[in-house]
Amino acid sequence: MMKRWVKPVTADIHRNSCQNTRSRSLGVSSDSSSSSNTASSSSRSSSPASPLVTSPSSVTSSSSSSSAPRLSRADEFYGLSGMEGTVHDEFGDTTADLRICSNDGQIFCVHSYFLRASSCVFRELLDGLPPKPEGFTHEPITIDATSSILSSFLHLIIGEDRSTSRPLRDVIALIRLLNIYKCSIAHERLVLRLHRNLAPASDKLWTIFVLASHLQDVLLAKKALGLMSPVHHAWLVDGGWTAERVGEVTKDYLAGLVNAVLKIKIVMAGKQVKDGRGEVDWVKLAEDFNPVK
Repeated sequence: MMKRWVKPVTADIHRNSCQNTRSRSLGVSSDSSSSSNTASSSSRSSSPASPLVTSPSSVTSSSSSSSAPRLSRADEFYGLSGMEGTVHDEFGDTTADLRICSNDGQIFCVHSYFLRASSCVFRELLDGLPPKPEGFTHEPITIDATSSILSSFLHLIIGEDRSTSRPLRDVIALIRLLNIYKCSIAHERLVLRLHRNLAPASDKLWTIFVLASHLQDVLLAKKALGLMSPVHHAWLVDGGWTAERVGEVTKDYLAGLVNAVLKIKIVMAGKQVKDGRGEVDWVKLAEDFNPVK
């Protein structure tokens, strides 16, 4: 004898109980819920779609959040919300893979291959850094220099030399970084720039001599001395030495200059006795100059 199949009612009972429970939790009956749905659907079909309206509470919250300080676009990209400092205006490349921090809180975003190509010290430093943070090839590094000096340093490494237009002490600080990180290519680039700035009787010749002492470039120092003139540099042989003038020269170059000046003053004294003329032979002064190690 065949049994008649009966449709199971478990799913329907469970579905009805869930709808009743949800309606009770909202404080409405299932009948009222269905009537409200019918009313809302009829209102949507009879009236045109209204623009998006924001509730007063959401307006208040959005206005308060917009008044809070926000990071710049570059800061957000580089995830600097947890770092002290801001991205430097000239070094915010979003494709860069390395962050460098100056000692005054500026962040420089640069391509590490420029540093690797310019310095064996940077190559070893970057190879020894911990695993990269997300979005970067290397962990950030800190260089003990102001953002102004660091900017000139990076421009010189990249090939955009802006150093000789800066104050003397800034250029000396730049040379210090070149020496510390052994940036030979950038070093030569700066030397060539100074050679091009050599001009007879120029008032910049003493500055070039000072920089030559920090670059340890004897040829540049000799050329600067040989082009000097009494117009701007008579104080070298007239006893006008002051700490302000010679204080930035390295000790070995200063000692060599003292010896050369003493020799030229002896020659000048002889000329004074012989023909009444005691002019400085700047070319001879340059020939006699040699740093004292």
